[in-house]
Amino acid sequence: MADNMTFQEFYNIMDKRVDKLEACVVDKFGVLNDRMVDIAVVMGKIDTRLDNGAKRFEAMAAAEIKQEIQIRKLEDEALAARSRFSLVAKIFGGVFLLLQLGLAVLVLLK
Repeated sequence: MADNMTFQEFYNIMDKRVDKLEACVVDKFGVLNDRMVDIAVVMGKIDTRLDNGAKRFEAMAAAEIKQEIQIRKLEDEALAARSRFSLVAKIFGGVFLLLQLGLAVLVLLK
Protein backbone atom coordinates (compact mmCIF):
# COMPACT_ATOMS: atom_id res chain seq x y z
CA MET A 1 0.00 0.00 0.00
CA ALA A 2 1.29 3.43 -0.87
CA ASP A 3 2.01 5.75 2.10
CA ASN A 4 -0.57 8.32 1.05
CA MET A 5 -3.31 5.76 0.20
CA THR A 6 -6.12 5.05 2.61
CA PHE A 7 -7.44 1.59 3.26
CA GLN A 8 -10.67 2.41 1.43
CA GLU A 9 -8.77 3.49 -1.71
CA PHE A 10 -6.67 0.31 -1.56
CA TYR A 11 -9.84 -1.77 -1.11
CA ASN A 12 -11.52 -0.07 -4.09
CA ILE A 13 -8.48 -0.70 -6.33
CA MET A 14 -8.29 -4.34 -5.26
CA ASP A 15 -12.06 -4.73 -5.68
CA LYS A 16 -11.80 -3.47 -9.29
CA ARG A 17 -8.90 -5.88 -9.96
CA VAL A 18 -10.88 -8.78 -8.50
CA ASP A 19 -13.86 -7.81 -10.66
CA LYS A 20 -11.60 -7.79 -13.73
CA LEU A 21 -10.16 -11.17 -12.75
CA GLU A 22 -13.65 -12.58 -12.24
CA ALA A 23 -14.68 -11.26 -15.66
CA CYS A 24 -11.60 -12.85 -17.22
CA VAL A 25 -12.23 -16.15 -15.47
CA VAL A 26 -15.88 -16.18 -16.51
CA ASP A 27 -14.87 -15.29 -20.07
CA LYS A 28 -12.14 -17.93 -20.15
CA PHE A 29 -14.40 -20.61 -18.71
CA GLY A 30 -17.10 -19.59 -21.15
CA VAL A 31 -14.66 -20.13 -24.00
CA LEU A 32 -13.47 -23.34 -22.42
CA ASN A 33 -17.04 -24.54 -22.01
CA ASP A 34 -17.74 -23.83 -25.70
CA ARG A 35 -14.58 -25.69 -26.61
CA MET A 36 -15.52 -28.52 -24.30
CA VAL A 37 -18.91 -28.75 -25.99
CA ASP A 38 -17.20 -28.80 -29.40
CA ILE A 39 -14.78 -31.45 -28.17
CA ALA A 40 -17.67 -33.50 -26.76
CA VAL A 41 -19.49 -33.28 -30.10
CA VAL A 42 -16.38 -34.38 -31.99
CA MET A 43 -15.74 -37.18 -29.49
CA GLY A 44 -19.37 -38.26 -29.88
CA LYS A 45 -18.88 -38.43 -33.64
CA ILE A 46 -15.64 -40.37 -33.17
CA ASP A 47 -17.39 -42.70 -30.72
CA THR A 48 -20.20 -43.26 -33.23
CA ARG A 49 -17.68 -43.98 -35.97
CA LEU A 50 -15.82 -46.37 -33.69
CA ASP A 51 -19.08 -48.13 -32.84
CA ASN A 52 -19.95 -48.40 -36.53
CA GLY A 53 -16.44 -49.64 -37.26
CA ALA A 54 -16.70 -52.17 -34.45
CA LYS A 55 -20.05 -53.37 -35.80
CA ARG A 56 -18.57 -53.71 -39.29
CA PHE A 57 -15.55 -55.52 -37.86
CA GLU A 58 -17.82 -57.88 -35.92
CA ALA A 59 -19.85 -58.54 -39.07
CA MET A 60 -16.67 -59.19 -41.05
CA ALA A 61 -15.38 -61.47 -38.29
CA ALA A 62 -18.67 -63.37 -38.25
CA ALA A 63 -18.54 -63.75 -42.04
CA GLU A 64 -14.93 -64.88 -41.80
CA ILE A 65 -15.86 -67.43 -39.13
CA LYS A 66 -18.69 -68.71 -41.36
CA GLN A 67 -16.24 -68.99 -44.25
CA GLU A 68 -13.77 -70.82 -42.03
CA ILE A 69 -16.51 -73.24 -40.99
CA GLN A 70 -17.47 -73.79 -44.65
CA ILE A 71 -13.81 -74.33 -45.57
CA ARG A 72 -13.41 -76.88 -42.79
CA LYS A 73 -16.60 -78.66 -43.90
CA LEU A 74 -15.28 -78.76 -47.47
CA GLU A 75 -11.93 -80.03 -46.24
CA ASP A 76 -13.70 -82.73 -44.20
CA GLU A 77 -15.79 -83.70 -47.23
CA ALA A 78 -12.67 -83.80 -49.40
CA LEU A 79 -10.91 -85.98 -46.84
CA ALA A 80 -13.91 -88.30 -46.65
CA ALA A 81 -14.09 -88.50 -50.45
CA ARG A 82 -10.37 -89.21 -50.59
CA SER A 83 -10.80 -91.97 -48.02
CA ARG A 84 -13.70 -93.46 -50.01
CA PHE A 85 -11.69 -93.23 -53.23
CA SER A 86 -8.74 -94.86 -51.51
CA LEU A 87 -10.96 -97.69 -50.30
CA VAL A 88 -12.49 -98.15 -53.77
CA ALA A 89 -9.02 -98.08 -55.32
CA LYS A 90 -7.84 -100.76 -52.87
CA ILE A 91 -10.87 -102.92 -53.68
CA PHE A 92 -10.34 -102.56 -57.43
CA GLY A 93 -6.63 -103.18 -56.94
CA GLY A 94 -7.42 -106.38 -55.02
CA VAL A 95 -9.92 -107.52 -57.66
CA PHE A 96 -7.41 -106.76 -60.43
CA LEU A 97 -4.73 -108.67 -58.53
CA LEU A 98 -7.10 -111.65 -58.17
CA LEU A 99 -7.86 -111.52 -61.91
CA GLN A 100 -4.15 -111.48 -62.71
CA LEU A 101 -3.59 -114.36 -60.37
CA GLY A 102 -6.49 -116.25 -61.97
CA LEU A 103 -5.10 -115.58 -65.44
CA ALA A 104 -1.66 -116.70 -64.32
CA VAL A 105 -3.13 -119.95 -62.98
CA LEU A 106 -5.02 -120.51 -66.25
CA VAL A 107 -1.87 -119.91 -68.27
CA LEU A 108 0.07 -122.33 -66.09
CA LEU A 109 -2.64 -124.99 -66.35
CA LYS A 110 -2.72 -124.95 -70.15
